[in-house]
Amino acid sequence: ERLSRLWSASYVSYRGGRYSTERLLALDRYTRTASLPRVVCVYLWVLVPVQVAVIGQEAVPLQEPSVKWYGHYGFWVRLTVVVATVFYA
Repeated sequence: ERLSRLWSASYVSYRGGRYSTERLLALDRYTRTASLPRVVCVYLWVLVPVQVAVIGQEAVPLQEPSVKWYGHYGFWVRLTVVVATVFYA
């Protein structure tokens, strides 16, 4: 139980699903009151960084498995991208 509480507390926006309806209604209200260009910009502002991170990670090639762990620069670059993305999010 304690681990579950700690896990839930680590999420900034975790509400236990209680506000999902309110959030959906707020999103609907926002899309009705805001202009279409603004809604598209907000959507892209959220979507584009995620896509850049994923494509950037996948663009780094991996090396031969026979090379030792310290010789896999691709692994370290990919790991850095993932860790930076998680810490930024």
